[in-house]
Amino acid sequence: GIETTAAAGEWIEGLNKMDMNIVTSRHSKKVFDEADYTKEYKDGSGRKEQLRNNKPMEICFWGANTEIYKITNEKVESVEKVLNQIPETFAFLFVGQWTHENPFADRKDIGNLIKTFLTTFRNRPQKPCLILKTSGTNYSKVDKDSILKKIKAAESQVDGDKPNVYLNHGELNDVEMNALFNHEKVKCHVSFTHGEGFGHPLLLASLSGKPVLAPDWSGHLDFLKQGAVLLDGETKEVHPSAQNQFILQGSQWFYVNYSNAAVKMLDIYKNYDKYSTESKKLAETNKVKFSMNSMTESLRKIANTHIKVAQKIDLILPD
Repeated sequence: GIETTAAAGEWIEGLNKMDMNIVTSRHSKKVFDEADYTKEYKDGSGRKEQLRNNKPMEICFWGANTEIYKITNEKVESVEKVLNQIPETFAFLFVGQWTHENPFADRKDIGNLIKTFLTTFRNRPQKPCLILKTSGTNYSKVDKDSILKKIKAAESQVDGDKPNVYLNHGELNDVEMNALFNHEKVKCHVSFTHGEGFGHPLLLASLSGKPVLAPDWSGHLDFLKQGAVLLDGETKEVHPSAQNQFILQGSQWFYVNYSNAAVKMLDIYKNYDKYSTESKKLAETNKVKFSMNSMTESLRKIANTHIKVAQKIDLILPD
């Protein structure tokens, strides 16, 4: 799908080459359905044509493996070994890729997440920590050094006695990831993402039964609208350095209201128990509605609607 308010014309042309298209969220479908361009041919003819999606489009979410991702007290040695090194007992956890060179211009808005977290909890006698499960393009030492450099750049924006930010850089398997989501020190999942086509890591995080703090916009609202802690903000033009052939100039994505986010982060830290009931309800709901089995059933319905399956008929020969 698409993470902004506009889909490139090439995407629409691609959709129109298909018999039918499947996207992962209502957000993606809305952006594709509302795309309306005028294509000008550069062959000297002056010919123009309207470019809109004219093929059927269905939504089939990206299901979670609920045999693995679930509420559990199971301990995994590799995860325990890492988190035992952290003295804090209350951690906010972010999971996502950090690919942009500018710490404050990437799609996940990780730099501003760090800055807001540090500003919120600095100079307090008791502080939570922030764990970043992130990487750039791979898990090399060069990539790790690049991520650490960006973390330090974000930290340099805040003065005072700051809380700790930890980097978890490396590949974890599904069992390890679920153990990380469920670890007793991890109390809240957080993301300042500018936009998601679906937001699969946020779905997996929600299955831990812990509060999920995320923006009130884009693809992840399909499974976070009820039961998550949603962040206010507004859609504004994509940062110029993030624009490219698919994230278009003039397109918009969501910017979190950082002051509002700080208030909600602080309230979760101070009044954690009041969020637990809703977050556990969300886990139970998503376990049923957004499982792999439910995804399979959704895809089956789409296939039965749009695909003509060969039927067996009796062969009647002449006498």
